[in-house]
Amino acid sequence: MFESKKLMRRFFCSIQKKASMWKLCFVFALLLGFISLQEAGATHIRAGEITGVRTGFLSYQFTIRIYTDNSSSADSPQLTINFGDNTTSVAPRVNRFDIGNNTSVNVYQVNHTYAAPGSYRVFFVEENRNAGVLNMDNSVLTPFSVETFVFINSAVGLNDTPILTVDPIDLACVGNRFKHNPGAFDPDGDSLSFKLVIPFQSGTQPVNNYRDPNNPAFNGETEDGLPPGIFSIDPLNGELIWDSPGTAGEYNIAFIVEEWRNGIRIGFVKRDMQIIVNDCPNRRPRLVVPNVCVVANEDPNEDTNIINEIIRATDPDIPLQNLVISSDQDQGVYNPAFFNTTATFTFTPSPQTSPAEATFRWDTRCEHVREQPYLVVFKAEDDPIEQNNTALVDIQTMVITVKGPPPVNLAATPQGRATDLSWDDYRLQCPGFSPAQFDAMEIVIWRREGCNAMIACEQDPAMLGLRPLVRWELKKPPSGTMAPFR
Repeated sequence: MFESKKLMRRFFCSIQKKASMWKLCFVFALLLGFISLQEAGATHIRAGEITGVRTGFLSYQFTIRIYTDNSSSADSPQLTINFGDNTTSVAPRVNRFDIGNNTSVNVYQVNHTYAAPGSYRVFFVEENRNAGVLNMDNSVLTPFSVETFVFINSAVGLNDTPILTVDPIDLACVGNRFKHNPGAFDPDGDSLSFKLVIPFQSGTQPVNNYRDPNNPAFNGETEDGLPPGIFSIDPLNGELIWDSPGTAGEYNIAFIVEEWRNGIRIGFVKRDMQIIVNDCPNRRPRLVVPNVCVVANEDPNEDTNIINEIIRATDPDIPLQNLVISSDQDQGVYNPAFFNTTATFTFTPSPQTSPAEATFRWDTRCEHVREQPYLVVFKAEDDPIEQNNTALVDIQTMVITVKGPPPVNLAATPQGRATDLSWDDYRLQCPGFSPAQFDAMEIVIWRREGCNAMIACEQDPAMLGLRPLVRWELKKPPSGTMAPFR
């Protein structure tokens, strides 16, 4: 398109015999320039997603975030949202702020009540993506569209969508492994899984000629210099890895965060994000993050339930560079909207010369007990000494399993060929349990042959060959519980 405009401009401007033709040439050139500026100004979207909070059995409040290019003059003060039930509404922008990397986040909110239970695909389409995205055709004229899926069913119960707490804009360098993690948190404790998909340009249509970033056309190879490059997402913790970019430029990719309850997929959120690759000599830092399993406790005199982990980062460049270790405070473990006792993250002083250390601390209580582990994302970012060099990051995810305390005063009484087990009222042992936890949780009695060692916190009895004999729902037994063992 731009090449044809140049040819037309040359054709008209080559006719120079009359002053009137000079005027025509001048006007035509101005018109083409105006059209080009309009096209450039109308392209601005880098990334985005939609999340939802259930406000009633049939009602949701949807929050839309789009990340825009600050160099564009385009603006979207409102978005039109399709709720998946043949209705639409205008979502006003409620906030806008700069997050660095020449990017701003725009936040929109809208409420909607559905007429009946069902499955609904919520999406929006907005003009346009920013220019120059390498792994799709003509991004300058390609609309941007993301979606979220909600499932309303009384058998499933109330459900909020997953929340993505880490911004989808990070810089990469040619030849360096790139990592991203959305910091997904499910307020209801549902199981999450992650899957790569193709970015969309409408509610049903993928972008034209999409190529994965590890396509051979982009000359990628691993950080160790072995072709081909690797581009994947961990289905369990959401860690996105591109090892490693081979061509500088901007790339857009998309993935969905699915939520599962009792083996049923009850929703998903799609994120469409941009990776900005620069050609730079910097090397990424290295972050070390452990996984943790802990048994919660309400006793203030106990400390075995306290997670106190040192997070370490180093940088391979010489001379040594400054590092900043961070952990986004919007993640659920830090958020007082979800828990009375929240985790803390301390990095002092900031920055630190490599090697750097930070501290993660969490006094786990009964309110934190759930079947699914918590995912806490940490990021180490370097500060290159050379001017105009690109700062790089390493991202690692801590997987935290919080289990309930064992029953107190457990006793076994033989009854013929059976054994009665009894223990103190578990509700007195765990007063921090919420009513929803009592409705959902249970005590499981497992059968083991022989006198083997105790099961470690991080071990699953089922994976060790044990089988469950009895399941007691916490809400049923009024006091001490007794169960036959055969």
